[in-house]
Amino acid sequence: MKHPYSRPPVVPAGNPNVAAVIVDVQDVVKALKSFPKGTSCGRDGFRSQHLLDATNGAASVADELLSYITGVANLWIDGQCPLALGEYISSAPLTPLLKPGGGIHQIAVGTIWRRLYSKLAASAVLKYMTSYLGKHQFGVGTPCRGEGILHSVNRLLELKDDGTLVGETTEVAKSLQIIREEGPARGLQLNIQKTEIFWPHPDPRCNDVFPSAIGMPETSVSLIGGPVSLNDEFCSNIIQYHVDKTLHLMDCVKKLRDPQVELLLLRYCAKVSKLYF
Repeated sequence: MKHPYSRPPVVPAGNPNVAAVIVDVQDVVKALKSFPKGTSCGRDGFRSQHLLDATNGAASVADELLSYITGVANLWIDGQCPLALGEYISSAPLTPLLKPGGGIHQIAVGTIWRRLYSKLAASAVLKYMTSYLGKHQFGVGTPCRGEGILHSVNRLLELKDDGTLVGETTEVAKSLQIIREEGPARGLQLNIQKTEIFWPHPDPRCNDVFPSAIGMPETSVSLIGGPVSLNDEFCSNIIQYHVDKTLHLMDCVKKLRDPQVELLLLRYCAKVSKLYF
């Protein structure tokens, strides 16, 4: 349920009498630095690295350039981009890529100016959009890729097996709620008594968003046989337990006195993977 059902947002009729978002030089610098290294250029060949190099030069030149970029950003965010430039700035050539399962996936790569000003506008309204669109799309405004949590939930619903969710507190709580509501229809019952929530640093919101019967270990947890903890002793004990168990298994394998079977068991049941599970 990437897009859960909810009443659509109310869009006011006519032009809203609201002042446009205003960005400053620091916002521009932050947006420029947020472009990953090697970011592709648009049809004009201009890259974000060109702007970064220019703004990292002489202080007087860099300050003046950033001031101009900021001024243009505020004009365009206010809707004052000339129509003659709009078609050029907003255009993006399509690059066809073959999908692994067949078909063609179109990739649009716009100009750096378009992407830069889009970043500035999106960052400025993010905190407002989180509450405005939160009920209409899962993970809106959530860092660390909220959609990844949703995909994990979908796999749990399909596989009906043990699983792990990692993410921001409220989004994990929403994911558990999806499993509890959608799971029974697919043969999956979430056992709250066997479910554990763990984070390295306490989160005061946990008591409000998670069921009271859910497990909440304070210092450590074992995840699929591996330690998740800030406690060195807990991690050492878990690892030592797996090492001892593996050594015992290897001693037992020797008693079979059948080289082929011993090799097969050592290869698939008693090598490095056994140290983890």
